[in-house]
Amino acid sequence: MQTSKTICRSNIALKHWFLLAAIASLLPQLLFASSFGDSLVVVYTGGMRGRAEGCGCSSGPQGGLDRRTTLLKQSLGDSPYFALDCGGILDLDPDGGTARSRCTISGLAREGLKAISVSSRDLFYGTKFLENLAKEAGVTLLSLNIVSTTGLRRTLYERWMTIDAAGKKIMVTGLTMPVQTRSGLEQGSWIALSPDSIPSLLDTSRIADASLVILLTDLDEASLRRFLLSTSVFDIAITSSQQVYSATPFRVRDCLVLHPDNDGRSFEAIIIPANGDVFNSRFLHQSVTRTTASDPTTAAFLKECMAKSPAK
Repeated sequence: MQTSKTICRSNIALKHWFLLAAIASLLPQLLFASSFGDSLVVVYTGGMRGRAEGCGCSSGPQGGLDRRTTLLKQSLGDSPYFALDCGGILDLDPDGGTARSRCTISGLAREGLKAISVSSRDLFYGTKFLENLAKEAGVTLLSLNIVSTTGLRRTLYERWMTIDAAGKKIMVTGLTMPVQTRSGLEQGSWIALSPDSIPSLLDTSRIADASLVILLTDLDEASLRRFLLSTSVFDIAITSSQQVYSATPFRVRDCLVLHPDNDGRSFEAIIIPANGDVFNSRFLHQSVTRTTASDPTTAAFLKECMAKSPAK
């Protein structure tokens, strides 16, 4: 017969076991986070589709910025990093799509997002809508090939962004598929030039000063391969297209190609060694599932953000 002291000791032992198990499960992540040294850490997303609260899949909820933040903190700890998005970030659902789009951009900005490559899809609600969201979040919009069709043909967004990190000068740009404009508010006021015309427009002398050149895009695999074979300036290309059939990362000439999971279903990052050799990089890829713990601060932000209805 168990005495109260025996039961108490058993409960304490059980609590200790659970504590040790939790520490053991986190240990690989903690050791990994502390081993970055002088490496450059880049977190990347694409094809988010406004899924700030997750995809709501029939098999169980996946993604969600509140759960993603948990994995980010566990994986990177206090290590410096910056984040990039390669387009397809807006939710086009007429019922709540604008609010979810706003919360997705603002939420990713809270997680270190520096730049978004503007895809044709992201102009569904018009150029001003996207510009207002980016300005509010403090995020730079990038595009090499989206130009105005009114007046002088001018680029609508920054062509390049320079980021200084880990003692390196990183140049980032964006490129979108040349598709017809959708039924957005400003149909006909812009056009996406063919990627085939871009290599001749690149300022190669300026690019040569960079330690690393990153392309953010929504080009499908065939179009992206063709584009990368026409130029040698890019070290990393990240695409949000769903039409990528090769296992990533894969190599095209001297460029490493990455393809993040759509709908924010994973937390993903590349850890580039101090010598800049991208082909010896390490990768983080962790699925954001319904069992992933929610970060309370991010969850509170999402609740407050979704309660607001932004004007177009």
